[in-house]
Amino acid sequence: MIKRQHYDNFELWQRFKKGDQQAFNLIYQLNHKVLVNYGNKITQDIELVRDTVQDLFVNLWLRKHNLADTDHIEPYLKTSLRHDLVRKINESRTGIPFDSLPEF
Repeated sequence: MIKRQHYDNFELWQRFKKGDQQAFNLIYQLNHKVLVNYGNKITQDIELVRDTVQDLFVNLWLRKHNLADTDHIEPYLKTSLRHDLVRKINESRTGIPFDSLPEF
């Protein structure tokens, strides 16, 4: 098992943002299970959680150059996952993409 404390989170995040695939893989390995467990506290739909975690990592890789800097990777990812899950749950209930709802 990988020990989280052996890595400087800021340096790891910077390497990932520059396109270092090993850094990205390490972020994935360190956080995937934690995110699935966290997402399962938000919804019991494990398939939705797993799909959303996968989507989160795909989107991270695709947008890596535009992401904010952080040295708190796990909370950053949990916040992103929570937003994504809430958006997907709301869309499934209303049938309307959350982003297209009018602002009040």
